Amino acid sequence: LGTCFNCLSCLSVVAVIVFMFGSNAWCNDSTDPWCDAFGGELGILWCFLLMFALCCSPCFCDIFISVLSKTTTRFKSEPFDSRYANIHHHTFAANEECVENNEKRLEQSSDEKRNNENELQKISKTFSSDLAYKIPIIYSTHYNITAWGIEKIHPFDSEKYGRIHEFLTSGNTFNASQIIKPPCASRADLLTVHSMAYLCSLTSSWAIMKILELPGICLLPAPILNWRALTPMLYQVGGSILGVEFAYKYGWCINLGGGFHHASATQGGGFCVFADISIAIQYIRCSLKNVSKRNDRVLIIDLDAHQGNGHERDVVDFFGRPSNLKVLDAYNARIYPGDSYAKQGIDYDMALFSGCDDEHFLSSLRKFIQQAMQEFRPQFIVYNAGTDCLVGDPLGAMRISADGIQQRDEIVFSTARENSVPVLMVLSGGYQRNNARVIADSIQNLYRKQLLRMNR
Repeated sequence: LGTCFNCLSCLSVVAVIVFMFGSNAWCNDSTDPWCDAFGGELGILWCFLLMFALCCSPCFCDIFISVLSKTTTRFKSEPFDSRYANIHHHTFAANEECVENNEKRLEQSSDEKRNNENELQKISKTFSSDLAYKIPIIYSTHYNITAWGIEKIHPFDSEKYGRIHEFLTSGNTFNASQIIKPPCASRADLLTVHSMAYLCSLTSSWAIMKILELPGICLLPAPILNWRALTPMLYQVGGSILGVEFAYKYGWCINLGGGFHHASATQGGGFCVFADISIAIQYIRCSLKNVSKRNDRVLIIDLDAHQGNGHERDVVDFFGRPSNLKVLDAYNARIYPGDSYAKQGIDYDMALFSGCDDEHFLSSLRKFIQQAMQEFRPQFIVYNAGTDCLVGDPLGAMRISADGIQQRDEIVFSTARENSVPVLMVLSGGYQRNNARVIADSIQNLYRKQLLRMNR
């Protein structure tokens, strides 16, 4: 129903053009009743009325949706259905079969060539080099946001996910067949955190435009925006949910998307529509396969250049500031969003400044992470690894080098491994074309440093 208002906007544009340029050409016969109604000065009046409808229909849509959502009950479908557990179960079973086959092959090879160590070394393979063995890196081709070139106007690089995947799989480190594909998050999944009123508001092109901060897209019907912009984000949310299971199983997981840290349960903003971090934490609390882990102490480490006001608002308003959920946020305090209310949800406040360099950033990070590990002793880490702190970023206004990004990720993963804490990494922001290469290089560096070893 909300989409009807957006269609009215589009039709009114066509009508305005027709009346402005066609009324004089058609109305040669003054006795024609249509000319009396729509020609001359009345035609101009109709044009103004239609222009008014064009400008105000999104507002009417928002009002209508807010009333509708108050009378709408939640959908009956179950949240966090068996898709996530099934993907995890089948992947783990396949990996175990690969392990057994590798062990048998190595045992046979060692018996046959016991005296030839060089030959045995050639035959031996690590599990991650077996093309049938899945690794906990999650990606789907649906992650990339494209809209006939309109996305180029936006500062966010909406196709970086595919390029990261390409960089990772083009070398000798990973193979495309090893990457895990996530399901698309369902509306029931979203409703575990988001309000019905907020989800209903996303049927308005006007509301989507305000979140994505891309003027003009409000003229497109909402179904097109859902298809080209919101659906890719839903797949990334599914990747964050699925990543929880794999992180618990293998000690780490990297979702090559997600990290929408400006979205909260009741609102979006800063290019973030769905609160995937809060939804992933809710999955731990409600649907994690290992029931004994559902009350684990969870630490959110947000190292994006912007304050993660979305999940911080959820810590305060949605989760109610529980003792088993803490936030470490390192952000440039002089840029967007400057949300003082959300700061109530920060437990380890690493406020930085424009122009912050590697030395200050990394030394502060080591201190804050060490403090959080000693005081809170987390049992699970959600790592929001934004790269808009990279030098040259137009929105982050910080001066962290590519090497600094690698050291930053090393600190988080090495700390997690030393303390046997599972870590789920999501990518968040980054507004330069070179971000994809920097992220891929950092992941490969983690692999080389043996920080991506998989627990069994």
